[in-house]
Amino acid sequence: TGKIIVDNQQIDLDFEKWRKSVGYVPQNIFILDDTIEKNIAFGVDKKSINIEKVKNAARIAGISEFIENELEKKYETIVGENAIKLSGGQRQRLGLARSLYEEKQILILDEATNSLDKNIENQIINNIYDMKNKTIILVTHNQLILKRLPKVLYFDKGKLNLERN
Repeated sequence: TGKIIVDNQQIDLDFEKWRKSVGYVPQNIFILDDTIEKNIAFGVDKKSINIEKVKNAARIAGISEFIENELEKKYETIVGENAIKLSGGQRQRLGLARSLYEEKQILILDEATNSLDKNIENQIINNIYDMKNKTIILVTHNQLILKRLPKVLYFDKGKLNLERN
């Protein structure tokens, strides 16, 4: 029992509506054996894909330079089975771009940057931090990232506590 309150407004507990408002980026990303474009616009019919949204999501996720400068077919590059053509960090950034393309109100990042080098991780955290009108829930063990956040929830002996930075 209880309430879920986001930005001082009680969330309507219509679970279907709730699920549609939440984007989730896990540590291990499922990648289709398809193009980068189709992996970012996951589940969207090819004719309905907004390429500018794809490119913007890739930019925020820190993978657009790789796609546009290093891949001959750019967003039309097929990544291969289990994304064999991508590194672990590139797969994570592709998964992040996917969640950004969907423009969800709430974004849960579950260790979504742990395969990235620190410079790229910082760039992505800066890009995410600059996004407006989103609630970001970041699950991480990285103390440097935690220090940058305005509120940190942590578990201590099974109890949830709030720490303000």
